[in-house]
Amino acid sequence: MLSCGESASSRWVQTSQQPPPPSRVKGGSSSSSGSSSGLGLMLIVGIVDGNAAGNDGGLVWASQLATMQVAGGANITRQQAGRHGGVLFAGSVGLLRAASAFFYSNVAGLGDGGVAAVSRLSNLTIKGAVFAQNRAWRHGGVLSYGSDYAIARDGASALAATSYWRFEDTALLGNQALNGDGGAMCVQAEQQVGACGTYARRASMS
Repeated sequence: MLSCGESASSRWVQTSQQPPPPSRVKGGSSSSSGSSSGLGLMLIVGIVDGNAAGNDGGLVWASQLATMQVAGGANITRQQAGRHGGVLFAGSVGLLRAASAFFYSNVAGLGDGGVAAVSRLSNLTIKGAVFAQNRAWRHGGVLSYGSDYAIARDGASALAATSYWRFEDTALLGNQALNGDGGAMCVQAEQQVGACGTYARRASMS
């Protein structure tokens, strides 16, 4: 579990007991190919700005993740991927959760998912979050889901499965899929979506 806490000295708790990173993260990105049952990422009250990857996953690249959670006023801004997943690129994610978080100006340069590109996602829960001015060159200004990204990279399929998504008190503002489908979300698989108090606004094209 990776945790960036409220104080300047945040802690990184993992089985391997790695040293703590700073609560402000700028530049670079992280990668994981761990088992979906073993690796979880959590960011709380942190500032993550300006990370980039030439290919996929401007902040995080993972073949499998058990959980990824962003909460407590965390700001994730100006992450950039050369292809897919401005913030996150993953073959399979068990739980993706954002609560009271702000995602701004994240970019998938020549691919899908301005914030995230995921092949398989079991549970997505968004509450009190803002997604503003994120963009993808192709599909899903915020999220692209269901394409078999894993087979393109690793030759191993992570087929999309039925999942449940819930959006509550969330704003989707000015996100864009510049040359494809789904200004906010592009979904290419069966899923159930619930939306409570969610506000969406179309980007102004000039």
